[in-house]
Amino acid sequence: NLTATTDANNGVIILGTLAVNGTVALTTNGSGNAAIDNGTTALIIAQSSVGGQLHLISGHASGITDSGTVTVGSWFSATTDANNGVINLDQLAVSSDIYFTTHGTGNATGVNASTFHFGANNSGMTVGGNLSVTSTTGDITDGWGNATHTVAGTTTLTTSANNRTITLDNTNNAF
Repeated sequence: NLTATTDANNGVIILGTLAVNGTVALTTNGSGNAAIDNGTTALIIAQSSVGGQLHLISGHASGITDSGTVTVGSWFSATTDANNGVINLDQLAVSSDIYFTTHGTGNATGVNASTFHFGANNSGMTVGGNLSVTSTTGDITDGWGNATHTVAGTTTLTTSANNRTITLDNTNNAF
């Protein structure tokens, strides 16, 4: 297991290629960012709190999962870069855009505690398999930018709260 915490205000955690067999917990003070590449080892993100951006990468077939609430104050990205890796993050609390990118035919599942904003900037979201997204208290939207999102498999979108909406108005998306 690995725990990394910044003690300086707005401190940053940048962990290059690692091979942590177990959980990884990240905590930044203020609006600090965090990034971890767990190489070809599965990445299990434990309860974490990142005030800025959080970027996770794994090249393992089991990909990226969570074992506790992952709170992110800015935007969040999860990428599997080998072995048809999957993303299964069902305890997110992300305040801004969410980006998933899977290798090959990897599936992605994301459950966010508030509105699920598909990433609006850069290259958008690319999922080679199926995508399942749930917003437990908010809406689901493809963001306010012009990023294109592509899902090769089936897309399932769910809002758990009453009277919430799903708005996908970018005509370049391929769900």
